[in-house]
Amino acid sequence: MHLAAEWGTPESVTELARRVDDVDAEYDDRTALWVAVFARRLDNARALAVAGADPWRPMMAGWSPGRLALAGPDHADLPRARGPPPR
Repeated sequence: MHLAAEWGTPESVTELARRVDDVDAEYDDRTALWVAVFARRLDNARALAVAGADPWRPMMAGWSPGRLALAGPDHADLPRARGPPPR
């Protein structure tokens, strides 16, 4: 899932998200959504968010994929999942 988030297509990410038990599973302390946002693969980030990935899950020093997306030059426009970002 993490490799697809960085290198795959939104279609492949969507298909893999359907097949995994946990779309927010971590590899090397990061979710696939974090990987997609960090790699500026916003198309894949949107696909993961639609599949249920949590954009506000804290990953690194309190930063979440959603916060990282908002801080970057390209806003991912990720849908809210599980409420507003933590304060």
